[in-house]
Amino acid sequence: MNLKRLGTHVVSRLKASHAKVNKTLLSFFNSVVTCMALRETGERHHDDMLYSHFK
Repeated sequence: MNLKRLGTHVVSRLKASHAKVNKTLLSFFNSVVTCMALRETGERHHDDMLYSHFK
């Protein structure tokens, strides 16, 4: 099973599933993305602080 067919299969399964499940998945993905973005900005902020400390 190639990746494109798998992707369309997953999308069709998601569309066929209940709105409640979709909402749960969406909030889960949103929280994961938010967590990753926060970690990235946090590391950048930490690097900036280190840099200004050693400047």
